[in-house]
Amino acid sequence: MKFFESTYEFDYTWEEVSTGNWRKYCPWNKQTTHVIAVDTLQRNVDPATGILRTERLITCQQSAPKWLMAFLGGEDRSYVYETSYVDPAAKKVTMCSQNMTYADLLSVRETVVYRPSSGAPNARTEFHQHAKIIAFCGGWQKVKNSIEEFTVDRFRQNAIKGREGFEAVLEMSRKVFAQERERQALMQAARIISQSQWTGDPTAPPLRKVNDIGFTADLLDHIESRYCIDRSRIYATGFSNGGGLVGLLACNDALAHRIAAFAASSGAYYKDEALNEPLFGDCQADRVPTPFLEFHGSKDPVIHYDGDNTPDGPTYNPLEYVQRFCSDDAEGTAKKSYGEDVEEYYLSCEGVQDAVQHYWIKDFGHGWPTTTKLSNDDQRYGPTFFNATPIVMRFFRRWSLIVESDVQVQAEGKDEL
Repeated sequence: MKFFESTYEFDYTWEEVSTGNWRKYCPWNKQTTHVIAVDTLQRNVDPATGILRTERLITCQQSAPKWLMAFLGGEDRSYVYETSYVDPAAKKVTMCSQNMTYADLLSVRETVVYRPSSGAPNARTEFHQHAKIIAFCGGWQKVKNSIEEFTVDRFRQNAIKGREGFEAVLEMSRKVFAQERERQALMQAARIISQSQWTGDPTAPPLRKVNDIGFTADLLDHIESRYCIDRSRIYATGFSNGGGLVGLLACNDALAHRIAAFAASSGAYYKDEALNEPLFGDCQADRVPTPFLEFHGSKDPVIHYDGDNTPDGPTYNPLEYVQRFCSDDAEGTAKKSYGEDVEEYYLSCEGVQDAVQHYWIKDFGHGWPTTTKLSNDDQRYGPTFFNATPIVMRFFRRWSLIVESDVQVQAEGKDEL
C-alpha cells in the first residue's frame, strides 16, 4: 500500500476554481492530454442542502512500461469513475475517484478537495490531493511494490502537469467570464433601453436610476479624451422623445456650454404633471441665446401641437417651449413658405439674429420631415414639403463655441456658409 499527498494554493477565488473545475480537461489545458473523454453520467442537487452531486466517467490513454502493460493485460486505455460534491454553503468541492480498469489487480482511490485559503479566503483557493494505491499481487511483494511505486510516481508527474494545466484553464476562464459578464451587462443595458424611453418621457426611469443627461456629459468626456475632435462644434439633435432629451440638454447649464447648437423634430416636452419628477419646467442654462431649431407637425398624433391633449400627458406647445432659449425681450418674426403650408418663426436676442427657429408644418404628423416616403409614414401622414436635414446642417454651421483653456465660454452667432 502506498499513499500520495499533494497541496497547492491557486491564486483564484473559490468561485472561480469551483466553476473552472468543470473545464479542467478542455482544450485550454495542454498538459493533461492523457484525458481523452469525460462523460457526465448523472447530476442532481439536494434540495435540502443545495449540494451538487455529479457522477462522471473519465477516459484516459497513457503509456506505461512494457513489463507493467504485460502484467496488466496490454491495454493502454483506462477508465476512472468520479463522484464529486459541490457544497456552496460550506464553499467546499470534494472529488472522489476510483479506477475501473484493472480494478482486480490495482486499486487507486483519489480524493481532491478545494476550499478557500485560510490565509486569503476571498482571493485564493487551497487544493489538497490524497491518493491510496494498493496492488493485488498475492505473494509477489517485489512486483507489488514496483506497481505501487510506479503509480505513485505517475501521480506525482500528473499532479505537476495537472496544476500547470488547471492554471491555464483558470486564467482563460477568468478572461472568458469577464467577457461574458460584460456581454450580459451590455445585454441588460440594451434591454433597459429597449424597454424604456430617454430621460424626459413619462415611462422613463427616474434620474436616480437612469440619467441620460449625465450619460451625455460622460459620453462627451470619453470622446473628447480619446479622439481628436473639434470641441467648438459639437451638436445635438433628436426626434420625439429624443427631441425632448435634446431640449433637456439645452436647459442643462453645463451641457449648454459644451454643445454649440440643438435641433429637434416632433420634440416631446412634457409638463411636470405628466412626469414622475419635474424636468422641463425649469431651464437652468444661463447661456442666452441657446441656438435651437425645432420642427413640429400641426397634426402630430403622438405629441400634440397644442400640448393639451397629448396621449401620455400634457406637453408644452413647441413654439412656446423654444422661446425660453432667448431672452424675454426677444424680437420675433414669422413668414409663410411652401404656399401657406409651413410657418417659420425666428427669434433674435442679445444682438444675435435668428438664434431660435421653429417650423410649423401644416397637416404633418409625428416624424422627421422629408420629401420621400419613410417606414413610419402612418404616423408622419406621408412625406412633407421639405427635407429637414439640410436645414439642420445649415443651422448648425452657423454656430461654434469659443474654446479657451479647455473651457467653452460662449456661442458665436456667425453664418459660416
